[in-house]
Amino acid sequence: MKKFVFASMMCLMAIAANAQVLTAKTISKVYADLTSCMDNSEFVYNAEQKDDVITALCVYSKADRRLKPVRRFEYTYDASGLLLRRVAYRWNELADDWLCTGRHDYSMTTNRYSVEYSRWNVRADRFDQSNDKMTYTLLPCDTVQQVCCYHRERGTSAYQLKFQMDVPALPVIDDTLMAGGMKIED
Repeated sequence: MKKFVFASMMCLMAIAANAQVLTAKTISKVYADLTSCMDNSEFVYNAEQKDDVITALCVYSKADRRLKPVRRFEYTYDASGLLLRRVAYRWNELADDWLCTGRHDYSMTTNRYSVEYSRWNVRADRFDQSNDKMTYTLLPCDTVQQVCCYHRERGTSAYQLKFQMDVPALPVIDDTLMAGGMKIED
């Protein structure tokens, strides 16, 4: 549990520092980055596409000179390419099929980007009510001002704030960022 909490916090810090609204282009860029450095990786990635948009991504491990399915992610976007939903699956060797594990739902308002997580309920054959939520408060220039994490216990209707972090703004000078007195250019 401690490892999970630590890993989650590190992930949150990375997301907050590099937060952006997820789109079809973002997913394609992540896939391109993953596949460009697979030589020494223990994983292989395969994307399913429709009209040059990634609709599913499968992760395979390299085991005993064969590829073993590990994870699958299915993506749904709106007409503008904004990510609306990501459904996650894990490989079930006994059933020789993908087993749904959870879903992330993404939404956007004028100044807020939200992500909600729902677990798959095998017995009920449906997603449970979402139990975790992250909100990103956006500034007019689409940078993140604040990240908040919420959790809702099963059987309750209200989310409880678990973590809140203000994201420090980096000054923009002539389209370059200044961080700690150091000039960073693209």
